[in-house]
Order: sequence, then C-alpha cells, then structure tokens
Amino acid sequence: MGRKVGFSYGTIKFDNAHGVYQPGQMVYGKLEFDLSSILNFRGIYAVIRGYCEVYYTENKKESGKSENVRTEHRSEEDYLNKTVYLAGSIGGSAQLNQGHHTFPFECLLPNNCPSSFEGPHGHIRYQVRVILDKAFNTNEEKLAAIKVVAPLDLNSNPYCREPVDFEMINSYCCWCISSGASETIVHIPRSGFCCGEVVPVDVACTNRSSVKIKSIKLNIQKKITYHAECEPGTKDEAVKIMELSTGPVEPNTTKNFTVELKIPTVDVYNLYGSRFIDLQYYFYVRLEVKGCHSDVEDSRRIIIGNLPLIGPGQAMNQMQQGMPYVQPYPTSPMAYSAQPPYNPQVTQNLLPQVTAMHPPFNYN
Repeated sequence: MGRKVGFSYGTIKFDNAHGVYQPGQMVYGKLEFDLSSILNFRGIYAVIRGYCEVYYTENKKESGKSENVRTEHRSEEDYLNKTVYLAGSIGGSAQLNQGHHTFPFECLLPNNCPSSFEGPHGHIRYQVRVILDKAFNTNEEKLAAIKVVAPLDLNSNPYCREPVDFEMINSYCCWCISSGASETIVHIPRSGFCCGEVVPVDVACTNRSSVKIKSIKLNIQKKITYHAECEPGTKDEAVKIMELSTGPVEPNTTKNFTVELKIPTVDVYNLYGSRFIDLQYYFYVRLEVKGCHSDVEDSRRIIIGNLPLIGPGQAMNQMQQGMPYVQPYPTSPMAYSAQPPYNPQVTQNLLPQVTAMHPPFNYN
C-alpha cells in the first residue's frame, strides 16, 4: 500500500522523539505531508499554546428557592500563545505542487511555565495546532501535544531543610471521668524529599492513661486545589498515597519507635507558575485509641521534588530521582532541518514546491 497523501494524513514531529521539554528550552518541530495534486490555499499556520483550564460544577440551594441551583466555576490562563505562518498569509493566496512537503517551526518555552498536568477538575496542557486555511472551504487541522516537565529543585526552597516535628498531647475522658493523658512526639529530619528516598521517622509515645493506643498511623496525602475565577470558589481533591503504622502502646507504658518511611513514586509536578491549580503534599500522624475515645490527628506540609537536597561540595545530577530524560536539542533550527529560509512577503504562486522554513519567532 502506498503512502497516504493530503494534509489530513500529515504528521507533526518534534526534535525530541517523546515530545518532553523543560521550561526555557526551544521546541523544534516540523509538519510533513504529501500531495498527489496541486493544493490551493490561503495559508498554513501553527498555533503553539500552553494554557490552564479549571472547570467544576456545584449544586447549591439558594435563599428563597426550593430547588438546587447548578453553578459552573471556571478559570483559564495562558502561559504561551504564539501564532506563526509556515506558508501563505492571512489574506493571501498560495499554491503547493504535488510531492513531499516539510515546514519546520520553532518556539521558546517560557522559563517560568508550570508542568503539564491532568486532573478531574482542571488541566495544564501544551500543544501545537497546525491549520490549513482553505479560504472559502472548511479548514483542516493537525494537533500534537507537548509535555512540559518543570524541575522542582528542593534546594531552591529553604523550607525543605526544616525538620518536621509533632507534639501531640491528648487527654482522655469517659463519662466526665478522667482516664489520663498521652504525649506523642514524631520527628522527621527535613521537609523536602525525592521519590524513593528512605527517611527515618522517630516516634516516642508516653501513655500515662488507662487507655490503650491501638496504633500510630503515618501517611502521606496529596491535596490538589482548583481555583475558579468565574463564579469564584475552590475545589479540593485529597488522595492518600501511602500509609504505615506502628504500635500499639499499652496503658501506662512508654515506647520509642524508628520507622523507615519510603517516599512513594509519584509524578512530580512544579505548578508554582499556575494561578489556578495548587498541588501540595501533607504528612499525617493519627493516633487510634481503644474504647469510647476519639482518635486524634495532626498534619504538616512536606515537599516532594525531583532535584534532591545537596550539601557543600556535592555535585547535583540534574536527571536523578525520576527526572525524565530530555533529549538535547539542536543548537540552531538549521541543524534540525536544513531548508532555505522562508520569506513571508513571497506568498503568491509558491512554485514549484514550498519546503521552506518560517522566519524566527518574535518572543517579545
């Protein structure tokens, strides 16, 4: 079977085979397609966009109304929005001969753009959309996604070096009669971690009560908060990503434990550049007690990154701790596709074959 022809069977390819980039990197790509006959059109242009969208609904009963009212909450912001013509122009006319055609393009990712992210109530996406403007006919489009992985360097936040400490003093009472109290101290040496790290958690529990502490549970939860600008509000999503427990602690006893906590493997997102989606991790300590007494719980924020903390004299490997490999990109567009420069002023009768490169982007 021969190769399928036409713009609709074309492909968008990137210099990075996986389409994965970091902020501040140049994205080089190209559109390729074959024609079996002459194509008349107005223009071919690429829209390179990075954006955030948040959307969720709530049903609330408003004052004076008997039925719930459905409210739609939305937010949207752009991190990147560039349009560049690969051939033709907005109001011109152009023509391509039959054969194979290649149109390179490039775009510089902003230094502070957040990571790509997909959630149930919002997302951050980067994509290249190439449009064939056919004047008085229906336009055709090609779409390709880019994944942006923004490194989260623990060294850039002093909070990551701070210890995590809990002091939980609890009194127990049943039918207004005191059953005593307990004191639980939990210590973790720092607040910033990378996936796969094993961290010692020191637990000291002095139980001066007649109540048995069945277990001391330690868990890490991920909390995502979506912020709506249109119909302002927030939507939270919490997910427990790991849990372990120690104990028990019998009445009127003292026990000390050291628990090895392995930071679970999770996708690391740096969303500090986004106004509408927050992602945080929290470390929880929960005491489960026997009888009619309520369990108690406390939490502290921790940070999970992909560039680990380093000390003096240590070298930092930029790709360790789960950072995806980002293929080095060419030093110039011509290293990726050695085509002659395209002159945007020459849009009439582009014959015999247009395989030229568009002019550099204006990044201002």
